[in-house]
Amino acid sequence: MPISLIFFHFLLSSAMQNRSQLDTEGLEALRPTSLPLMETTFGPNVNRIKLQKYTTAVTDFPYDPVKWKNRAICFISLGFPELAAGDAYKSLLLFKLVLTESETSSIGSLGWIQYGMSRWMGDPNLILWTTPAELCRKLLQIDLRKSPYETHDILLSALCYIGAVHDAKKLCAEPLRLYPSDVSFSNWVHRLNTRYDAIEATAGSQVLQPGLAFEASLRKNQACGAVRMVLYPWIPKKFLVRPPELILQVNKDLEEVSNGLLEVKKSTIGNNLLNAHTTNLGIFVRKDVKRNEVVLQSPGPLGVTARNTYAHIRLLTQTTSDYCYNCGVLLKKYGYAKGQLLSFEAQVLAPIKVVQTLGVDVIANLDYDFWVLNIIWHRMRDNWAFHYSNSNRDSIDTVSCMSPYNFLNHSCDPMLHVDSATMGRNTFKTWYASRDIKAGEEVFITYVSYKMPKRDRQIALEPYLAGKCTCSRCQSEV
Repeated sequence: MPISLIFFHFLLSSAMQNRSQLDTEGLEALRPTSLPLMETTFGPNVNRIKLQKYTTAVTDFPYDPVKWKNRAICFISLGFPELAAGDAYKSLLLFKLVLTESETSSIGSLGWIQYGMSRWMGDPNLILWTTPAELCRKLLQIDLRKSPYETHDILLSALCYIGAVHDAKKLCAEPLRLYPSDVSFSNWVHRLNTRYDAIEATAGSQVLQPGLAFEASLRKNQACGAVRMVLYPWIPKKFLVRPPELILQVNKDLEEVSNGLLEVKKSTIGNNLLNAHTTNLGIFVRKDVKRNEVVLQSPGPLGVTARNTYAHIRLLTQTTSDYCYNCGVLLKKYGYAKGQLLSFEAQVLAPIKVVQTLGVDVIANLDYDFWVLNIIWHRMRDNWAFHYSNSNRDSIDTVSCMSPYNFLNHSCDPMLHVDSATMGRNTFKTWYASRDIKAGEEVFITYVSYKMPKRDRQIALEPYLAGKCTCSRCQSEV
């Protein structure tokens, strides 16, 4: 039997053995046969077919770095640069393992095998049956070494689409080291430096609405990118609504922590009670509640008290007063950053490292694909709660994320105020009625500072509401 035929059988058996480990129920939602039809927000069916093709490829050959590179290109063409950045980064990780550690790393070895398999399946004439195995390997290496160059370019392009210039500048160091004589990446550095200088130069001319300086200064100082988040059109509809059995369980939980006072049902926002098909939910009181009466008590599984930062804040007041004064003088010159801030390190690298620390193969297990992690992050962001101190409603006392609280809707004239207590690593919160509440009323809290003027509240609420806030306070204010 020719040596190259033995090599092919080795590739085939290894790849098929690995593929059998991938055909799990959790991955089926990403296969072409079960991907939902993409609607007009995603464009014509050709876009759906393209994404299905490349997702199938990374499902079947997850350790082949070229497959991730190809899907990154697809995501850029479809207008999802944040997802392209995640795929390009995975591709670069695999290229490094395949090209330099294929003999010592199991993932690198699998990547080498899967690349050889998929390359041969795509072009049988690349390697003939009579080609010696060593020559096969050299031919594949020559072919494979072309792709990291392209992937670095894709990653930098994705970050520039996002506006993460600072991240892109840092990531230029690697291709400059690998391709010192290539002018393309030198040109990248020049363009990025020019763009970064332009951002610095124009930052002072932008106008920031009062009360939103923190996010704008964070964008300027850390040079984060920004993405206007939309629902990914391939998400199955069942993941976009809360099923009836979940509502039953939430009401059981609410009964325990509210002494039977509260229940979840269809919200009154936007006359939703007249719409039988609405998915908007809210929390209602079952009986009359007096002012300052306890309405809800619950420990937050993800609660962090602001008191943990008090010592650090005291230190800062002693060391940064001059700097803070200058910031205050320049505050009105900054501009509000539209879209959701996106940092490559915080929202691409960090989630991957966290998942890997938990023992998950973030490459092969597409249950942890970057778009899934991104949705989890934004759902947590939409549902975490800033609890304002009762003594000072402009001061954030606690930040938490917990199930019963997530059903409370927003009003700029809130009906509840919260008091927090920390025991060990857990934060306990107690909500009190800010006024008398009649049975059947929907209960509202505030998502933003109570003291902000109307214009600033409307802007700060953009990430949380589908449109402008139409609460009674906003309607009465000019």
